[in-house]
Amino acid sequence: LADVDAVLATNADAAFAEDALAMKGDILFRKKQLKEAQAVYEDLATRASSHDNKLNAHLGIMRIAVELEQYAKVEESADALLSLGSLSPEEENEATFNRAIARIKLKRGKEAVDDLTQLADNTRSIYGARAAYELADYYYRAENYKRAEKVLNAFIDAGTPHQYWLARGFILLADVCHKRGDNLEATQY
Repeated sequence: LADVDAVLATNADAAFAEDALAMKGDILFRKKQLKEAQAVYEDLATRASSHDNKLNAHLGIMRIAVELEQYAKVEESADALLSLGSLSPEEENEATFNRAIARIKLKRGKEAVDDLTQLADNTRSIYGARAAYELADYYYRAENYKRAEKVLNAFIDAGTPHQYWLARGFILLADVCHKRGDNLEATQY
């Protein structure tokens, strides 16, 4: 980190400055110096000319914003990532999922439903499994128990290797049954 800082202090406008900023952001992120890393990634996002550096900057901004619960910034950086194109499927799923969760946290859950529904189609992926749970939870909190149950049953039937989210789905299904007044079924779940 000290070496990268020294290089940037003397060569801030050099051709390799973008890559040095990317390195600095990654180092700070790994050291959990999130505020400092966020500032570096934001600087990189404004300076970046290569696709890889733009991608790295927006991924860094989004991941840090998730950690810091800065949901407006999560949504903004996820949108920027998705507009870049040529993301890996995992990066695209991560950005789509984080955007959906940010919208829920910003009290705009209806805007998140399409993203969560799209992701929930693939429960083999961690983002798909979690999206299925989050979608059902959204419907549960909106007191739309029929939709929540439908999403949860589809999730259970589809199967998933992500047992944690499956278990949370069963617990939520028990809550749905309880709210419907079916306490026997709720107890069974």
